[in-house]
Amino acid sequence: MPQLDQEERQEQEALDPIEKKIPFFLKIELYLPLILIGGISLAVLLYAQGMMGAGWSFSFKPQDESVVKAFVAAPPAPVVLYASTTTRAFLNKVGGTQDVLLRQWRDYFKEHKRPFREVTNAAELATIGNAVIVVPSAIALDQAERNALAEHHAKGGSILATGPFGARDGSGNFIGWGFMRQLFGTRVLDEAETSADKSFLVTAADTPITVGFESGARFWVGKPPENLLRFDGGQAAARYLDWARTADDKGPSVVYGEKDGGRWVLYGFSENAWDPAPTPMRKLSDASLEWLERRPAATISSWPNGFRAAHMITMNVDDSVDNAVAFGSSLDILKMRGTFFVVASVAAAAPAAIQTLATSHEIAYHGDAAQGFKDQGKPEQERRIKEMQRVISKVGLKKPLLGFRAPSESYDARTEDALQSAGLRYHAVDPNRTDGRLPLFAKANKAPPERDVVVLPRTQRDDVVYLQKKDIALNEVIGTMRGELALMVEEGALGMLSVNSRNFSRDGVMSQAVPAYLLALAELRPQVWFATGNEVADWWRRRTNLRLSVSEIGKRYELEISNVAEEAVSGATAMVYHPRASNVSVRPTKAFLPDATVRRVDEFSSQIVFGSIGKGHFAYTLVFE
Repeated sequence: MPQLDQEERQEQEALDPIEKKIPFFLKIELYLPLILIGGISLAVLLYAQGMMGAGWSFSFKPQDESVVKAFVAAPPAPVVLYASTTTRAFLNKVGGTQDVLLRQWRDYFKEHKRPFREVTNAAELATIGNAVIVVPSAIALDQAERNALAEHHAKGGSILATGPFGARDGSGNFIGWGFMRQLFGTRVLDEAETSADKSFLVTAADTPITVGFESGARFWVGKPPENLLRFDGGQAAARYLDWARTADDKGPSVVYGEKDGGRWVLYGFSENAWDPAPTPMRKLSDASLEWLERRPAATISSWPNGFRAAHMITMNVDDSVDNAVAFGSSLDILKMRGTFFVVASVAAAAPAAIQTLATSHEIAYHGDAAQGFKDQGKPEQERRIKEMQRVISKVGLKKPLLGFRAPSESYDARTEDALQSAGLRYHAVDPNRTDGRLPLFAKANKAPPERDVVVLPRTQRDDVVYLQKKDIALNEVIGTMRGELALMVEEGALGMLSVNSRNFSRDGVMSQAVPAYLLALAELRPQVWFATGNEVADWWRRRTNLRLSVSEIGKRYELEISNVAEEAVSGATAMVYHPRASNVSVRPTKAFLPDATVRRVDEFSSQIVFGSIGKGHFAYTLVFE
């Protein structure tokens, strides 16, 4: 192993059987060809069984394919599961069991029908070519193992490593995290104790490792018995956070990258985290392996025109209309549009102020009065919503009000049924509604998406949360808000700044903290779509009509995008993940297809931003150069 530099030395210190029945025939010479074929098939089957005994796994489909065809057509196993004997000896010594960790991968490969080979001898790694090596929680590795893995990666091979990879030597002595740094260029920031509050893994958006998850998906992984690792280096795919996704100064715990031609993925936790979240972990591993196998992929981005995230600026106006007007003026200076949820009785009392706000910003409903809707009967909720609409109609606003936010975020399914019946188009809700950070459909009155209510979840803290803490420091609020903003971008989320007009007095904490937040937000214009509630809801309806697929045709790839609705969609964006470090070009397969503009994101991915897509199917050739 190459010599470690001074900084690294400092870190060290601190097959179900298939029967083939051959009938017995009296006239053997007539059936000699059949017997010969049967003999060959039997020989192949016996060979396959022998290989399986040596650790190879094959996926058969007896109802569709013969044994001979299945074996001959099967490519060499693309995945190797490396079960380190050094780690096994160490775990046995300290009372652990390696098979508990290996079982997760064995079960996963079987369930997902992924061919794999299990290897325990480091010398065999030199014979596997460019296969993907999965190394589960190999805490102890001897020098031969380190050399074999390093050589594999240096030749362009891929590695997925989990847990405390290579932290101990062949004798079980702790030597630090230098091996990760040598192979992947990744540094371990800390070895943190797991805690009950930080037991959620939250995914980043627009990465090849998280294509199976919605942006900012949050899933519970419990409290593993060992410490978890947070990394510096590579690209972030997921990080440990609490339920509220509170930003901290810790690094991500799932990272990926490519170094010297070899791809890698690191999980900063062991397979013990799989039991509480078997489906998400398998989904994460599906995408990880496909990226390591250099399979190209493409997905429809959450947001239009290449934006990574979207953001709404909102205020609930249930009192202190003057504060709302002042807030609107601040947004005008920054050329930002806000969405103001106004209580009907307040609007009726100050029509001129609401009309002033409506000249630059979106006005939406905040109920007929400052009273929640939850648990009220359906007739009463319907009556209140009609009264809300009637009162505000007298204010004389030129544009229709299409959005709603329940007072105190107090609502139930009957509320959304009443909103849909009344013609409203979206509902801003509390963070409990979803484990992701994207809009969703309410399915109110079983309406189809084009007539349904779009639910916009508030997944950031609002002013009420901040002000619950007595004597909260202004710098603390600003720091937390900016941390949430950074996570919003990483997670490709719908962000929502939410303040109440009554809490926005001139000398209040929020009126001092929000401007700093808005200035930080303004710097993110190239990445973040600043939108009103109706713009987000309208986009989400149109996006649901899009379909995207990538297929391999001979030696080229073809991307097809479809719009199944009558209304054209403009600005749809596809994220394309490259099979190797390259550029990608897009060529229409025929004339008069929608425009497609390529924007390179990094060496692993690009965006394709489409012009107006009418109803139909449109195919493009992808060329990775």
